[in-house]
Amino acid sequence: MSSKRYVIDGKTYELPDSKLEECDRLNDEFHEALGNIKRPPVPDGCLSYKSNLPVLEVARKYRAKFRELLIEVNE
Repeated sequence: MSSKRYVIDGKTYELPDSKLEECDRLNDEFHEALGNIKRPPVPDGCLSYKSNLPVLEVARKYRAKFRELLIEVNE
């Protein structure tokens, strides 16, 4: 079986070839969702983490979906 491997939190995971198409679709959805984010206004010169909260929320959502595609590898 050919696959892509990822190490997440010290554990090894594989993304099987059978899930590559679904992963590509998920990647496209993720980038579209990032493009649709409405960031709250931040005054010039202000470094506020609150402007990044919508981005972090989208990233968490899609990271969880991506992890569902992975299979843990016991080495």
